Amino acid sequence: NVIYFACQWLVTGFFIKVLSPLGAGELNAGYLATAMTVTNIFLTLASYGMRTYQVSDVDERYSSGDYIMSRVITVTAAIALCFLYSVIVGYAGVQLWWIFLFHLYKLLEAVTDVFHGFCQKHERMDIIGISYAVRGILSLVVFCVLFKATGNLNLTLGAMVLLCYAFSAGYDVINTKRFYLPVKPTDRSSVWRLLYECLPLAVYVFLNTTTASIPKLFFERMAGTEAMGIYGLVNSPVLIL
Repeated sequence: NVIYFACQWLVTGFFIKVLSPLGAGELNAGYLATAMTVTNIFLTLASYGMRTYQVSDVDERYSSGDYIMSRVITVTAAIALCFLYSVIVGYAGVQLWWIFLFHLYKLLEAVTDVFHGFCQKHERMDIIGISYAVRGILSLVVFCVLFKATGNLNLTLGAMVLLCYAFSAGYDVINTKRFYLPVKPTDRSSVWRLLYECLPLAVYVFLNTTTASIPKLFFERMAGTEAMGIYGLVNSPVLIL
């Protein structure tokens, strides 16, 4: 996690400014800081706070399929709500694209979280650690190479999304298959029951993140995107701590 978040800070709080064209560093940093802030709110909805419950389910009340299907539902809802919120607030053009692409990139945390829960229950935290470390380094390398070569953040973020998802499909999913609980017949009611049971956790995590994010979003609306970029450069290292 330290490697992963350190690499993210280097992308969103350092290299975005260093590699941007002269005079555009603060503005680009502001766009990316805003995208990260908006994304964090809906990322908590996607993860649903379920990991704590999942690794505590020692009686195996719910199957692996229940956890995976519940994550499909929450991730889909998070994508739709994030896009709807961004349009209603008034983000448009390049800023809307950056929010959308960065949201897809960060959603991989929620997607892999359910698979990492299987690993944790079997005391294989090494798989989780390797996954985060490699994804962090991959993202950093792709960002530096592509953004330096093209100056196109849409292309850069798109490449980060494709590469990290491809890595997780070949590493996280493959390495956790042997930890799945016995497959049970599909029961949609059990998935919704699981979501209902974890709702208090989901509400807590969502509110906890939202209360920290709303002031930043208001700041960006009132002070401008460049000011948000300067604030993000100072604030981002807190993620590592």
